[in-house]
Amino acid sequence: MSGGYTAWRTLAGATHLGCMTHSRRRFVDALKARKKGGGPPEQELKFFEQLYRIESQARDKTPDAGETKADCIRRFRQQHSLPVLIALKSWLDDIAPKVVPDTKLGDAVSYTLNQWEYLTRYTEDGRMPIDNNLLERDIRIFATGRKSWLFSDTVDGAKASAVVYSLMLTCRACGIEPLAYGTVPTSWCASPAAGSTERVHVTRRRSGFRWRQQGEGRRRCWSSRRWC
Repeated sequence: MSGGYTAWRTLAGATHLGCMTHSRRRFVDALKARKKGGGPPEQELKFFEQLYRIESQARDKTPDAGETKADCIRRFRQQHSLPVLIALKSWLDDIAPKVVPDTKLGDAVSYTLNQWEYLTRYTEDGRMPIDNNLLERDIRIFATGRKSWLFSDTVDGAKASAVVYSLMLTCRACGIEPLAYGTVPTSWCASPAAGSTERVHVTRRRSGFRWRQQGEGRRRCWSSRRWC
């Protein structure tokens, strides 16, 4: 999933999705640019409001017997999101010839129509998100310092940075302390023997890590004051 940068579309072997928030943000900017508010930007934002309300309902929907959560979300989107998208596309096609291209509204309409195939692809698979907000929130902690490391001197340096950032955010998503992940011996992360019910906890101390066993049924792992 990405914005409208054309270079991303050249990546082969990937299913390309557009971020609905990128489109919505342009209409928010168009609404702010209007002196009296309202008008087409506000009408457009009502479509987005419906789409996100449907997404919230889809996540809370209980799958039918024998149905996966992803299939349930896809079915719900097909039933409820598609009609809204069809109405939105009709509205965009109708207003496109009437807006001035070099305006906030013209840019928003043009972007959304150009990215339509990618913006609507999320309805085809319940595993696909409607937007990229989750990732963008996670990378903000690095983006705030981008002026300090705007350029990498070498290709290897850029790759190393990408690896470090990826590991840091993966640890964050899994609830693992990044420093602990990088310093604990890899042998400590081994899985227990087949059939074992051993549950191990590691608490980080000044002198290192302390092992503690408790309970049953969870894999052998480590973390900082967390169960795995």
